[in-house]
Amino acid sequence: MDIRSIEILATVAEAGSLSRAATMLALSQPTLSREIRLLESALGTRVLHRTGRGVHLTDDGRAFLHRVLPHARAILEAKADFVERARSQPTRIRLGWTGMIANPLGGRIVKAFTAAYPDVEMVTMGGSSTHIQQLLDAGMIDIGVFNSERKAHPHRQSHLLWAPLYFIAPPDGNAPAGNGEAIGLPEIADQPLYLHSRQHALRRAIDNAARKQGTSLTILAQTDEVLDLLALETDPRAGTILPLSLVPPSTRDKLVIRPIRPAIKIYYCMAYGPKAPTELSSALSAAIRQEIRLALGDGAMDGAV
Repeated sequence: MDIRSIEILATVAEAGSLSRAATMLALSQPTLSREIRLLESALGTRVLHRTGRGVHLTDDGRAFLHRVLPHARAILEAKADFVERARSQPTRIRLGWTGMIANPLGGRIVKAFTAAYPDVEMVTMGGSSTHIQQLLDAGMIDIGVFNSERKAHPHRQSHLLWAPLYFIAPPDGNAPAGNGEAIGLPEIADQPLYLHSRQHALRRAIDNAARKQGTSLTILAQTDEVLDLLALETDPRAGTILPLSLVPPSTRDKLVIRPIRPAIKIYYCMAYGPKAPTELSSALSAAIRQEIRLALGDGAMDGAV
């Protein structure tokens, strides 16, 4: 006995005729009759009474349908709902992020998510914090991870972590000595710097700190891309200010790296697009948070949640 045979019996009872029920169910009449016989065999009783005018339920058939039909139809409706839900689930997830998260953790995040959801196409887009927020507002990405010079707005964004900034320079240049020791912005005011452009949250955080300390920094060049740190080893003229996670571990012992005093913090934020979060976007959000926690634990990221 299965749900299909229960639905067949209900249709026969409604139609009052095997031939009409067969047409309604798109079955041959012999097939329908066989299903009824199998049901009667499973129940050990007759469920239909056949007359020259058609068929009608026996007392046992009527009692049986009264008890099981609501449950059977509820199961069929639930099945249909879940099938439709599966069809409507997106098979692609779009993530926008800045280089400050994509460079140190992009590969780890993509690997973790695609391992859990191998049938979902993952699309990533890079850009500045401003650009990522524009993509979110336009509905062109499902999740955005970006940076800010201040903590996440609690009603529009969620906080991921914060990281301190460091002064970084080649050791054979004019950078102030004292590797590992904290340094204030006034002490590097005359040091030429490679910095991001002002549309980047990182640059805004640096400019805000310099303004508070009454210091004007010397900008040699500014760029919208993550800086090529390896080039700093061969350019004794300039330094930069970055989170430590953007300095490859293999390069750190070749550079002067000094934490900024007082600390300049850069914040990592996450936000969804205009549509309500889906199962996939929530899963990706969880994967991002998990990889950040792991990276903080193994030293791939510097900072705190």
